[in-house]
Amino acid sequence: IKIAGYQNVTIDGGNFVGDVDTHAAGASETGHCLYISGASTSNITIKNAKFSKGWGDGIYVRDADVVRIQNCADFDNRRNNISITGTISGLWIEDCEIYDGGQTSGTNPKAGIDLEPNATEAAHKIFVQGNHIYNNVGAGVSVTEKAASAELDHVIIDGNHFHDNGQGIKLNSCDNLSITGNRIDDSIYSTTGSSSHDKIENLVISGNVVDGIDIEQGGDTGDGLNNITISGNYLTYIVFKGHSGQEITGAVISGNKIK
Repeated sequence: IKIAGYQNVTIDGGNFVGDVDTHAAGASETGHCLYISGASTSNITIKNAKFSKGWGDGIYVRDADVVRIQNCADFDNRRNNISITGTISGLWIEDCEIYDGGQTSGTNPKAGIDLEPNATEAAHKIFVQGNHIYNNVGAGVSVTEKAASAELDHVIIDGNHFHDNGQGIKLNSCDNLSITGNRIDDSIYSTTGSSSHDKIENLVISGNVVDGIDIEQGGDTGDGLNNITISGNYLTYIVFKGHSGQEITGAVISGNKIK
């Protein structure tokens, strides 16, 4: 299904199955169960539906405003279960089951949810809330700006349950991100410094039950780690470190309990 250039569209129910089991081998990553795109596309609601076996993604959203994905099952899609890219203002993923991403003939990043604007694109006001995210080969949620001119900010990941993913939440480059109130049986993992645009700024990780938190400046390029708060979590370990020649500024680690 393709929704492009339309406003005020609702899909309520349905079982949308792709062709990953029979698709001829090839490098293509397209072939999405649901494709939502277009600068004039807005006020789209997807609810009570199932999306599986896409050769690309279960749901692909690009250049659309005010999109709601609610109470859906998104599973066993080849690349990602849900991909968010392009210029976005206002997107909600709520109360969904998101699992088995990349398990069948998978191609990277094999995430449950991939938030990844490209060069010159800006994605703002993204809310991932109340979901069950599990058994994805890659991260449950992957967060990255693809280029220096990309913007990804005001992202809230709250009240979700993560388990049996490659990583629970993987961070590469972002600004103004809150990870709060989740149960994460996997880790929160981040490494920056391999690309000149890498940065993590204004990050809050608070009130989670999480296996571990590993925030690292892994190389000597990029803008580093700035204004990071890790507080009030119940966890097994914390790793927080910089890299030679790179600064960590505005870091607060407080009130965490070690299991």
